[in-house]
Amino acid sequence: MAIPSVDLAEILCVQEERQVGNDNCVSFNRLKLQIPESPLRAHFVKTRVKVRQYPDGTHAIFYGPRCLGRYDKKGVLNEERKPLESARRPACGNVDKASALTTVPQENKNRRSGLLMCYQIRPS
Repeated sequence: MAIPSVDLAEILCVQEERQVGNDNCVSFNRLKLQIPESPLRAHFVKTRVKVRQYPDGTHAIFYGPRCLGRYDKKGVLNEERKPLESARRPACGNVDKASALTTVPQENKNRRSGLLMCYQIRPS
């Protein structure tokens, strides 16, 4: 019997903590996994991350709940899934540029120190 919204691969994986090296890479089982560019941080040098090895031999690197990258059995970065996906949510499908969301600055007058700009997401 299948349990909805439960990914057995995430439960049955081997997870180990590693420290990112000076070259922004993580060593795991004789593989060198390079962390791709991320909007979270400029680099992850000396950061503690979790490396997961799945039953099919693929790997993933997580920083907290965020997936930084997924790799095949040979340690090559897999570009199919978006980086920064949450461990608790599946990756979104392909989104075309016409329906992409844009940010529009809005005035925020709730602060006493003057006008602040906040960003509200609106469909384009």
